Amino acid sequence: MNSKIFKKFVITITIVTWFLTGWPVIWQSPKIPPEIPKVIAGSGDVILLWDTANGAIPSGWTCISCNGGEAFYGVFPRAASTYGGSTVGADTHTHALTYTSATAGANDTAKGGNTGNKALLNTHTHTWGAITSGIGDIRPPFKNLNFIYKNNPTTLPANIIGIFDTGSLPSGWTRYSALDNNYLRGFSDGATGGASTHSHTISAGAITSGNAAKSLTDSGSGAGASTDLAHSLPAGNTNVTNANNAPPFVNVVFAYNSSGSDTSIPTGLIAFFDTAPPASWTVVSDAAPWVGNFLIGATTFGSTGGSSAPHNHGGNVILTSDQSSTSLTNLGTTGVYTGAHRTHSHAVTYTIDLKDSLPVYRDVILAKYSAPTISVTITSDGTIAYGTMADNTSKSTLAGDLNDMQTVKNDGNVTENFNIKGQNSASWTLSTSSGSDQYVHKYCNDTDNDCSSPPTSYSALTTDYQTLDTGIAVNGTVDIQLQITTPNPSSVYSQQAVDIIIQAVQQ
Repeated sequence: MNSKIFKKFVITITIVTWFLTGWPVIWQSPKIPPEIPKVIAGSGDVILLWDTANGAIPSGWTCISCNGGEAFYGVFPRAASTYGGSTVGADTHTHALTYTSATAGANDTAKGGNTGNKALLNTHTHTWGAITSGIGDIRPPFKNLNFIYKNNPTTLPANIIGIFDTGSLPSGWTRYSALDNNYLRGFSDGATGGASTHSHTISAGAITSGNAAKSLTDSGSGAGASTDLAHSLPAGNTNVTNANNAPPFVNVVFAYNSSGSDTSIPTGLIAFFDTAPPASWTVVSDAAPWVGNFLIGATTFGSTGGSSAPHNHGGNVILTSDQSSTSLTNLGTTGVYTGAHRTHSHAVTYTIDLKDSLPVYRDVILAKYSAPTISVTITSDGTIAYGTMADNTSKSTLAGDLNDMQTVKNDGNVTENFNIKGQNSASWTLSTSSGSDQYVHKYCNDTDNDCSSPPTSYSALTTDYQTLDTGIAVNGTVDIQLQITTPNPSSVYSQQAVDIIIQAVQQ
């Protein structure tokens, strides 16, 4: 008999996936499947909504709209691809009105001769200065809610409010109708406010004309307007055309957790973020119909409207001055000149400047949640046949030996980390050095290292998980080279099978 003991070893790579359906269950571990941490990766707080009618903000959540200076205090959210570092817009404004033209002033005529006191001609005009309108509130119809956040929540409390892009809500969620036809606004309370239009008034005596330059002379007792006459615009003038308060919007479905208790985050929930959202959340606010739009509650999702264009209330306004009161009474009835009556007025046309139509808002990221799928598959054959080997000899999967490199792939929907561990066979113990019934199995990440120069790039497998690679993107792959060394010596002569287990964990 040959003094060498020959054995044939077959290694099978078994893939650990989050969803086991359809995969062979080949385990030598007490956990089936092994525990795979389901953590949320990345930074960014999940921001949702709270109605103060439901009492205090839930424990563990923080309000960022309840006090002055907080991110959403008195602020309308606007969907965007990136978060706005500061607020934009203003809730109120005034307009500058610039004089354009005016009618000549004469409601009636006063005749006179050619000597005596001076009185205004009926064709006289005045100079008119600029006007600043009264304040107008441009906030559209809105409802206030608290903006609240928590870092990496795994459950959501009862009555918390989120956003959906469908009317088919998850079980335990009910549409929040209080926001129907209202823009969402952050604040410390749940009040409503705003209006669909706004206008401006002209304050009393906002502008006074200069004196007229044209005059006539006469003597007698007729009534005429004096040359030192000036006019004011009347108090509370409201004939500035109303303007629409409707910044650009998208209709969304607001809904709350009506289950009465904490619940897991439902697939399809849309939340706010102030930075790139963590894994399992997909940004929606960087494309139509979201981007650049404010949010209005509705029964169905997707309708858009409104405008961000500046407005000027029709472009101009005609204001009628008060009547003159200063008069001369010593004009006669002779002569051919026609003078302005002492009770005349003027119609004055003003041009209205353009002003922005957007209330105080902040750009914010919105992203949709989908439950993480953590999965890894093998894209090579998954089996390595080392063949017949003597005691204390080695073989590898390198091109110069078995040429059987193995490749594993992230086919989940989140970035993953890959772990790897070996197994004891039926008769041998996995060890870091070859010994009596002890074999060595090593691995090398050929994606990140040059595995063609062993043993410097190889690590010995153990029966505990070790890191194979981290940060594997969706559809990313990792190439693995393996090397086995048989026991020295072996007390058994039968074929031995050992497993390599690859575990996927969400990063």
